[in-house]
Amino acid sequence: MKRNYFTLLLLLCINFLSAQEKLELYFDFNKDIPNEKSTEKLINWLESIDSVEVSKIEGYCDFIDTDEYNKELSLRRANTVMSYLKGTGVNVKDIEIIGFGENFKQSEVQSENRKAIVYYQQIKRVETAKPLTESKLSKQITDSKVGEKYKLENLNFYNMSDVVVPESRPILVDLLRIMEANKTLKIEIQGHICCMPKDTYETAKLRAIAVYKYLIFNGIDKERLSYVSFGSSKPIYPLPEKSEAEKEANRRVEIMVISK
Repeated sequence: MKRNYFTLLLLLCINFLSAQEKLELYFDFNKDIPNEKSTEKLINWLESIDSVEVSKIEGYCDFIDTDEYNKELSLRRANTVMSYLKGTGVNVKDIEIIGFGENFKQSEVQSENRKAIVYYQQIKRVETAKPLTESKLSKQITDSKVGEKYKLENLNFYNMSDVVVPESRPILVDLLRIMEANKTLKIEIQGHICCMPKDTYETAKLRAIAVYKYLIFNGIDKERLSYVSFGSSKPIYPLPEKSEAEKEANRRVEIMVISK
């Protein structure tokens, strides 16, 4: 009886482990923020998933410097990734954080040792969009003329980021359904920011690209899409804005009908 119980427990553990997936992110020498390529990889991953449960994040280092310092750096790398995931709404409660430092089987390529690994499990979540007949944007597109522009209302991002907040995903789903239903529709995605005369971090561009990538990832032909950033050069209200409402109006993503 005990043997059967042990066998069942072992099978359950194997099934759980097989359901686990992992995301590997890499860092430049002595840095605790993922490098540019891995940052883009992380953003694309967040945009592609429905919902996940993260169980563990491991940090690693090369063998340069002391073991004590490398363990501390590897922990910082793991915690940096955890903080970013938490800030974007990923459930990181009760996850395990481990810093291996240099105490693991090292690759001969040093850059491959400077990494963090996120272990996660996907939770399939069905997103339901309202019928297109009930969508304000759908009605606008149906009645639109070439050259007309429409704001993607309530499309919000995390502060100074191109990551869409979970509450805004239905807007993207709505736009996707419109593109699927109108096979000849071509649009330009336009990004705008508020408050600053110069878009130092290209936030408007990155947010326009985020919408562009979402549509492509979900099967829309890229030949039907383009994107552009206007920064703060085309505000609805002149800068500096006089209220939070004016800032919100200027901080937007719009689509322009190119052809139907």
